[in-house]
Amino acid sequence: MLLLLAACSRPDPASEQARLEREFEQTMTGATLAGKFSLGSRVAEDRYTISKASKLRGDLWIIQTRIQYGKRDVTVPVPVAVKWAGDTPVIMLTDAGIPGLGTYTARVVIYRGQYAGTWSAKDHGGQMWGTVTRASGGRQQSTSARFLAVVEKIAGKVGFYDASGVRVAEAKVGTHPHEIVLSPDRRYAYVSDNGILWMTEPGEGGNTISILDLETRQKAGVISLGNYRRPHGMDVDPGTGRIVSTIENPDGLLLIDPAQRKVIRKYDVQGEDPHMVLLDAKAEYAYVSNTATHTLAAVHLESGKVKLIPVDKRPQGATLSTDGRLLYLTCSDGNSIVIIDTEKKERIGSIATGKGPGRVVLAPDGKTLVYNLQPGEAAGFADIASRKETSTIPLGGRPLSLTMSPDGQYAYAGIQDQDKVIVISVAERKIVQTIATPPKSGPDPALPLP
Repeated sequence: MLLLLAACSRPDPASEQARLEREFEQTMTGATLAGKFSLGSRVAEDRYTISKASKLRGDLWIIQTRIQYGKRDVTVPVPVAVKWAGDTPVIMLTDAGIPGLGTYTARVVIYRGQYAGTWSAKDHGGQMWGTVTRASGGRQQSTSARFLAVVEKIAGKVGFYDASGVRVAEAKVGTHPHEIVLSPDRRYAYVSDNGILWMTEPGEGGNTISILDLETRQKAGVISLGNYRRPHGMDVDPGTGRIVSTIENPDGLLLIDPAQRKVIRKYDVQGEDPHMVLLDAKAEYAYVSNTATHTLAAVHLESGKVKLIPVDKRPQGATLSTDGRLLYLTCSDGNSIVIIDTEKKERIGSIATGKGPGRVVLAPDGKTLVYNLQPGEAAGFADIASRKETSTIPLGGRPLSLTMSPDGQYAYAGIQDQDKVIVISVAERKIVQTIATPPKSGPDPALPLP
């Protein structure tokens, strides 16, 4: 009986991990790490002021940090891995180049207001230790979106809006852009210049990806795709910064180096009308939704080998579970979200939804999926444990997209044919704001910018 009670009281591993990660984000965002570091027999002071810590996927995080030691004072986004020793986070940096400082390796433990660890550069290293304190009053900085970058598909622009919904800037991109993703350092955004308004329409399409500088909010350049046309869904490897992008003419998947602005490799996805793409937690596999042939292609990026997973009709967007072991895939004509085991690369279940789910995100609790219902003119919520749709919110128009703020408080749905972006409170499950875009702009995805 005692063993049974102990088993029943044991927390769900995924929920517990989600809780630990939320606590880590809250601990680090707005924190100052002040202490000392050793170099041989010498001990000196150093200081790290963290404006924001945010999880990318799997173990990968970005920590926006001001680093101060000696005469050095730089502010940089630092990509790190966060591993867990039970309930204790271990920040891991391995041979990582930090602009203005050099290449470093570190292992740092954070626990109960203190940090300690080791660090090394090319030919020297030592230990580091100190205290973790929060901003005055212990208040966390807001991680809600301060700005939105809205892809305006009809106008061929990206509009920038502040939190109150005021349009503050715009950047001209290619004809009929479709999707937008961030670079790992949050400095740039990449926009797929598809060239065709609807993916179901025929046409040669465009062959570029526009690069936007988010500091100037202007176009910084383009990546030419050559003979590969109609780029659509994209994802970014947070470790290398490389882009994966689907293409619809010819059908396939591209691996792109934005630093060199060139295509590195083209993959056969063994299906028709590849639409969206999602990297797994380790960026080893790219999952591509073959919309016309109703399959999900698991593409191994190193070998190019593909495993096709049969799914429901017209697969679209996807998201990963907190631990990366499950993938949730919307199928718009199947009115469903298909559940994929990412280790076995197999379908293990599904969730029935309202009409036409297209994009899906995971709520901060790690237990709830939030998604758009395009023909259903609504946003939907589904409980992962019970595999049931629990509620919908009427939006009064057809949402083509759905994204989420960095803190998970808000979801954003672009209503293309009404020129507006609807802001939804995830916790309250209600509309809290409507942002008007210019007439005939045709907003699709809204990318939250912290």
